[in-house]
Amino acid sequence: MLQLLGMVTGDTEEEQREECKAIMLDLDEDGDMEVTFEEFFNWVARKDMILRDKHVRHKILKDVFKAMDTDGSKTIDADELKTMLQKFNPKITNHDVVTIIKEVARGKVEIDFESFHEFVEKYIDY
Repeated sequence: MLQLLGMVTGDTEEEQREECKAIMLDLDEDGDMEVTFEEFFNWVARKDMILRDKHVRHKILKDVFKAMDTDGSKTIDADELKTMLQKFNPKITNHDVVTIIKEVARGKVEIDFESFHEFVEKYIDY
């Protein structure tokens, strides 16, 4: 996902790994070795990724959504969400994933782009 956002640019796997480590240290605001949804979006805002522009923000969210929708179904199911979240927090549980989906998808069992977009917009502080 960090490559998709243009934040990791190293030529070798080792360079990319080091860039990711540095970004993760920057992401983890409270030092608990876990990155919350809020910490992630605070980091994006701090990096001044032109998030004030609605069209740019929409494009970024669309790209992130597509990257998470690994089966191309135009929805994010529990397995896809868990796979992505485990990259930030390996301790994420199935219960956590179900809770997130219920909140984001407004009672549906999968997250569509509209629900994803609306949910993320609530947490971007600009």
